[in-house]
Amino acid sequence: MLWAGSVDALSRLTDQGPERFGIDLAAIGNSFAGTTGSKALPGLEGSTTCYCSIPKNPVNDRLLKTYQECFGGPPDFFVPGSMTAGMAIVATIRKAGSTDAEKLFPAMGGLTFDPPRGATIFCAGDHQALQVMYHFWVKVDPKVEWGIPEVVREISISEIKIAIVNQR
Repeated sequence: MLWAGSVDALSRLTDQGPERFGIDLAAIGNSFAGTTGSKALPGLEGSTTCYCSIPKNPVNDRLLKTYQECFGGPPDFFVPGSMTAGMAIVATIRKAGSTDAEKLFPAMGGLTFDPPRGATIFCAGDHQALQVMYHFWVKVDPKVEWGIPEVVREISISEIKIAIVNQR
């Protein structure tokens, strides 16, 4: 079972012993508020597209440093997503050489760029964004308020199989 809801509710669910019925739980790396309760579940495994310290690349390093300086703490799950969206817009405009929608749409297909989360590709057929993901397990640090996603392994884009539904 994949869990993306409240970790407090997840704790109550684990108290019910789902393993008795062959049910394994997995979590999705989320915002800090969403992972605070995971501190009570060390070893819980899941997947995420980003946790502030996981991607090791210059863009993420710059984001972490700048965010820390401006806000006095680490960026949550949503900050790199917002930066990725902005970088996608800029990369598409540069590739198209225009802001004309008729040129932007085809330019986005097959576009690759490197935001904080790591290499990202827009599928040519339907413009779905594919990016690396991370299999993690929850590590507990008494000095940190939330459960820390620690990487078990990186899941490469080539391993991610998606159905392409929209054809143009």
